[in-house]
Amino acid sequence: MEPIVVKMTNQYGPLKAAEVFEHHGWFMPAYVPLGFLGRLAFDLDHEQSRYKRRRLLREALVATYDEEHLAAMLLDLYARVPFLRDRLRSISEAFEAYALGINGAAIVALLPVVEDVLRQHGGGGPRDTGRRKLLGWIDDAISMERARGDEDHNDERVAMLRSFRGFVDQRLYAPSAKCKDAGFLNRNGILHGVFPDDEYRDAHNFPRLVSVLDLLCFTVTVQRGARASALGPKLNAASHHLAAYYRQLRAIAETRPTGPSAPDTEGTDRRGSR
Repeated sequence: MEPIVVKMTNQYGPLKAAEVFEHHGWFMPAYVPLGFLGRLAFDLDHEQSRYKRRRLLREALVATYDEEHLAAMLLDLYARVPFLRDRLRSISEAFEAYALGINGAAIVALLPVVEDVLRQHGGGGPRDTGRRKLLGWIDDAISMERARGDEDHNDERVAMLRSFRGFVDQRLYAPSAKCKDAGFLNRNGILHGVFPDDEYRDAHNFPRLVSVLDLLCFTVTVQRGARASALGPKLNAASHHLAAYYRQLRAIAETRPTGPSAPDTEGTDRRGSR
């Protein structure tokens, strides 16, 4: 994806962008150019059509978390960061399922990874799985960032984590009966079989979940001093090769017969077009 380079205005800086994204079912992500996020937040805030707003966000998510991004994150950052590097096989399998258009399986495979990384970063044990504990660990991470107030980009990091907390509280880990997420990206509803198959398989839900993993990767890197870049992954020959493999899987998925095993596109292809 070619980043949209615009000068961030005070009106749509990190704090305002985080507020806009939270209202539209997302949060302030990591490893995405601020100029692009500011432009996206501006467009979402000024688009009158609800349908067009949802389409705008879907297309941005699918285009941002493309094959190159997934491959580079897996090989360069996830492989270096505590807690994520122990889950590389599960992450890799989820990415392959997504490339094959099997969105539901990809989401189900990645949800336990997200939960495990958040739990371990918060210092919890294997059986510490309650929603309140997860939110408490995010609060601890926010407090840790506020304590680093003399560093550059502190406001940006706090805004990211605060909007992420709202996403976890109101959407990802909300009680399934109270979930406010229009795309049904809700851990309890999905893993407990509450939602019908077609309600959470939308093509933009997996990129949203990847953005959760990316934010956790960034937070662990910054707060634990991991030997990884906080600026984003490096593209190299290995990541390009893996991205090409993901594109091959996408091409294979397009030849699959129609029926229950057909690719889950929900009207949006991998490049975000309808």
